[in-house]
Amino acid sequence: MDIESPRLLLVPFALPVLEATQVGDVARVGALLDAAIAPGWPSHGVREWQLKEQIARLNRAPGELPWLGRLILLRQPRTLIGGINLKGSPDARGRVEIGYEIVENFRRKGYASEAVEALCHWCFAQSQVAAVYARAQAGNAISQHMLQRLGFARHEVEHHPRLGELIVWVRPKPPQGQVLLIARTVHRLARGVAMTGSSPACALCGTAGTKAWIGRKARLQSPTGETAEATIVDFNTQPAGMGEEFQVSILFDEVPAEFVIEGTVVAL
Repeated sequence: MDIESPRLLLVPFALPVLEATQVGDVARVGALLDAAIAPGWPSHGVREWQLKEQIARLNRAPGELPWLGRLILLRQPRTLIGGINLKGSPDARGRVEIGYEIVENFRRKGYASEAVEALCHWCFAQSQVAAVYARAQAGNAISQHMLQRLGFARHEVEHHPRLGELIVWVRPKPPQGQVLLIARTVHRLARGVAMTGSSPACALCGTAGTKAWIGRKARLQSPTGETAEATIVDFNTQPAGMGEEFQVSILFDEVPAEFVIEGTVVAL
């Protein structure tokens, strides 16, 4: 099953594509995916670490595919630009680990953030998932900043024999009835204009503060026509690191379970 976001498709890294990649048949990969292949893919990590392990796991248990690697495809033009992986089904605590990689020419465009947010949204829709976590190298400030913006909290430090010091970042599933929406503005929040970038996209009406919004009601409208009024539990903004863009995260309470979150518009 593909996972969709505004600009991306997250496509399961299935056996035929894995096997074509393993033998270096990039043309076959492109044909199977009906996509162009960005220069730089597959990376050294995919070739040396992912292919053999994922092929072995799928041969043992084909049903595990949704909990393993996915390929990140840009929708327009349809292009393979990287990968985002779940590293197996939930553990005994209901936690799943993710990893991600975008080829160099497509970095700093928000694609990794959008892919992580879309995969988290899929994971939290699975009843057995309690939290998503990621490991980032201690020196990778960009990845750590991105995880923090996406609602992950620094949890602990681990030492890996090959990668060195790793910081573990954890994002718990929102409590039942609560929904976290994340988006990026294209102008300063003081202008109160539309938000785009990560999934779901939102629109803010009025001037956004920060903690002043907590406890206030907001109106939500989904792309399928549902409307709901929800209480803001938490509201945070911070620079997204590119010009005047800002990252906005809003945690809502009292959201109906059947409400379609993807693409929701928020009016404050």
